[in-house]
Amino acid sequence: MLAGVGRAGAEILRPSDTASLTRALRKAAAGDTIEIRPGTYALKRQWLRRNGTAAAPIMITAAKRGSVTLQSHSVELLKISGRYWVVDGIEFVGDANTFHAIHITGDADNVIIRNNRFRDFHAAIKANGEGTPAKFPDNVVIANNVFSNSGPRRTSAPVNTVNIDGGTGWRIVGNMITDFEKQGGNDVSYGAFLKGSAENGLIARNLVICEWRHRGGQRIGLSLGGGGFAKRTTPWETRASRIVNNIVLNCPEGPAIYINKGAESVVAFNTIYNAFGIDARFPETSATVANNVMTGSILDRDGATVAMAGNLAAGTALGYYLPSLKRGLVLRISDYDKKFPSLLDAGDIRWAQGVIRGALDWLARGRLGMGLARLDDLFRAPEVLDFSAPNGAELINASVPDARVQTDFCGQKRLPPADLGAIEYEAGGCAILEVLRSRYGPFLRPGGRATLDPGS
Repeated sequence: MLAGVGRAGAEILRPSDTASLTRALRKAAAGDTIEIRPGTYALKRQWLRRNGTAAAPIMITAAKRGSVTLQSHSVELLKISGRYWVVDGIEFVGDANTFHAIHITGDADNVIIRNNRFRDFHAAIKANGEGTPAKFPDNVVIANNVFSNSGPRRTSAPVNTVNIDGGTGWRIVGNMITDFEKQGGNDVSYGAFLKGSAENGLIARNLVICEWRHRGGQRIGLSLGGGGFAKRTTPWETRASRIVNNIVLNCPEGPAIYINKGAESVVAFNTIYNAFGIDARFPETSATVANNVMTGSILDRDGATVAMAGNLAAGTALGYYLPSLKRGLVLRISDYDKKFPSLLDAGDIRWAQGVIRGALDWLARGRLGMGLARLDDLFRAPEVLDFSAPNGAELINASVPDARVQTDFCGQKRLPPADLGAIEYEAGGCAILEVLRSRYGPFLRPGGRATLDPGS
């Protein structure tokens, strides 16, 4: 390992093998930079407890972005409980049994996780409290990362790609989150998840593709609340948190956005395609839902209070129940060949299940469900991330005023009266594929359905 002198006497540590990287992670102090030489490192769990400062954070980075791979076969790879760490430009690769690439816990305030790629973890980034009384990380930034899984996660453990319990001021911004199927337990998984009495969180400008390279399970894009856990006694799971300017698509078995006991929530200027809109649930939920464009609709149920304005919903709230009806009917007849062996065999059951799936999927795509045809008429080719809108006159200048949202998915300034959805068309439109290539660099290579592959 080579060491140099950084700012104010801090060191630049340049590990080139697993042993020197392990020493650097244990040694690094405020102001130090761990600049990892190119290569693949099979690393065991490391606990990062030292504190940086606002002026002198501790940085882990690659000598060249995308040139360093950290492989994990542990339950978790990096546990961060110190303040002011920055992780930048690294690829994290797990296996079939890895839970977390990065676990942020306790008093780990002001951590930044940016410009990385995460592959094959149950919950690549996990955060929660630690200690008595428990302390929670605050003001953490998760930005411009790529998350993917090469196949379903066969586990009964939670599969929530970005899984945050508690804390104030979290920012989950500009990430690409794809392919997070849970195959086990309740089969329900989430792209990004704020819960546990989290406050003042922001989920913005993310691209969430529930199903990209593989299909299955019930995948929900983004969620405020629903974890059944609180850092203190509150009736709500999140408070004063926002989901804005996201593009969420291909979640055909559930809602794109779920608000579960989310007090004072704002869901605004999102574009949702091939998913069942927005679901708000329970009396603890109070939400403003405005200026979104969606397949499906907005469902307020079990006592939720939702103020709606300026939304374009292509389907109906009734459609939300079609996937659960399908799953229930398929499961109900699954053993009929054993119950009625003289009448039915296994082939008959598979045929009947196929008919049920086909019929209810057809209904789900139609006006009763998502209303896909209406958005297909608005956008050029949303299935391959082309959300240009040659027939989208009804989107232009159609929003209700919202001073809290100043830019769009691409970072363009909103021009009041703003356009509906995640893209401000009058600011020049948005070539999403080019934006993604610029945002993620070497972590997004040619290939895949939209000439992009987040997992190669």
